[in-house]
Amino acid sequence: MPKRLTLAASLLRVQSARVLDDLAEMLIKRVAAIHQKGKVALADYQERNRQRTDDLVLTLRDLVIAYLCDSFQTLPFDQVQQLQSRSGWMLFTRLPF
Repeated sequence: MPKRLTLAASLLRVQSARVLDDLAEMLIKRVAAIHQKGKVALADYQERNRQRTDDLVLTLRDLVIAYLCDSFQTLPFDQVQQLQSRSGWMLFTRLPF
């Protein structure tokens, strides 16, 4: 009888270990699928917003150049407007925040 109980207990232990391994494998697969979907969604978002990001970077570059230029303070108003239209400062009115 003790041998039989020992065998039953070891069988339960092995089966519970297998169940835990299976659950861990299922969790790993699910997390991998979520991760893959996230990578695809990020790539899609980056592609959709690439032009906007490029425009914002160029605007920042133009702002820094204009700020560093000593003659920026003395530029006539029409030249400032040209810089504004060329660099896309109007993008700031379209930002979502």
